[in-house]
Amino acid sequence: MQPTILHSIDRLDDPRLDPYRGLKAKSLAGDTGGGLFVAEGRLIVRRLLASRLKVHSVLLAESRVQAFSGHVPDLADVFVVPDALVSQLVGFQFHSGVMACGERQWDRESVVGTWLGGSSFVICCPDVALAENLGSIARLAAAFGAKGLVVGPRSIDPFTRRCVRVSMGQLFRLALFRPDDLAGFLERLRTEHGFRLVAAERTARSVSLASYRPSSRIVLLLGNEGRGLEPCWLDMADEVVQIDLADGVDSLNVAVAAGIVMYELTKRTVG
Repeated sequence: MQPTILHSIDRLDDPRLDPYRGLKAKSLAGDTGGGLFVAEGRLIVRRLLASRLKVHSVLLAESRVQAFSGHVPDLADVFVVPDALVSQLVGFQFHSGVMACGERQWDRESVVGTWLGGSSFVICCPDVALAENLGSIARLAAAFGAKGLVVGPRSIDPFTRRCVRVSMGQLFRLALFRPDDLAGFLERLRTEHGFRLVAAERTARSVSLASYRPSSRIVLLLGNEGRGLEPCWLDMADEVVQIDLADGVDSLNVAVAAGIVMYELTKRTVG
């Protein structure tokens, strides 16, 4: 194996640093978009490097080179920047000194049969608006053994910087789908791959999560922070479950609810 080649950069206007430039401002404006995303922090970058996603480059502060450069695969460019310039580059005080730029990768429907084989559950978020919530959901999904995350066209991009950070890089363990025809994709998961669509929502149709006995292949549908699940998704669901709450409490944060539902579904899954 060839040693990792380090590229020292001491000018902030070097175009090779463009993906990392002004990250705070980009996040406030809706993140970088396009084909690249940024992961920050040693643990999250290590998880990105260990994933199947393609790494475009790694950015290291000079003080982090000795401790971290050995974790970088040979194919990735490693840019080394003086510590004093790193915070100027990204637009905020960045003490970790380790970042990486990866390429957004959406999985094709053709991987469903292999990646989601066997007993499995998948999370579907048609319209989750906040990066913090989607990042937490992705972290929970990985923790409870979910194989994939499906997001609708109106949901926030899971590759946004804040979402990646809140997920603690666990997002990279999941198959990621963003189908143009979400309803058609879910129907094929049901009819061609044996999944049951289970919505988490409080409705007249809902059954108590405490008494629900799930099958071994589930797509769990989670709603928008304010509106919940739209009627089209509730109508499509095979079952609707609700968390039993105290009188006077009608809802929970979507990520909190997701964790409770995932725990209950996975501990009582039946074949």
